[in-house]
Amino acid sequence: MSQNRRGAVLITVLLISLLFLIMGMGLLSIKATQYKVAILEKNFSIARTLAEAGLEEARVKINKDLNFPPEVAEQSIYSYTEEVVNSDGERIGVYQVSVDMSKDKSPDYYIIITSTGIVGTTDPSDNPLAIRSISARIDTASKERSNPLNDNGYYFRVIDYQDGGSL
Repeated sequence: MSQNRRGAVLITVLLISLLFLIMGMGLLSIKATQYKVAILEKNFSIARTLAEAGLEEARVKINKDLNFPPEVAEQSIYSYTEEVVNSDGERIGVYQVSVDMSKDKSPDYYIIITSTGIVGTTDPSDNPLAIRSISARIDTASKERSNPLNDNGYYFRVIDYQDGGSL
């Protein structure tokens, strides 16, 4: 009888151990998923920051540099790409900026700047880690549209901002 009891205790201990093993594996799986989500959120945040940096850099260049964007015959969109590195020289990502000057004349008087932050590869077809695209419309009318005698208080300011979200 004691042999049967020892066998039953052994089976019970093995079943409880198996239950703890399954629970532990489930907990590890949950933690691994949470880690992957945290990495994705970090990459999407970096992509948004890169896109915002590109947008702001283009806005400042337009405001401060009279020769930006360079005029090219019959080309109203100017595009460029900048690589961003940290203080150790490690690549963080890139931003791609396009400046659409096609509406910078009467009656519209605005510029559209679109900036895309890319984390990972520079080529979107190579499956980057994260992409974020934002665009802004910049008012370029020096005078108010309703009253051309008054200066435009929104001259070279963002009048419309669109976040294309993460891709």
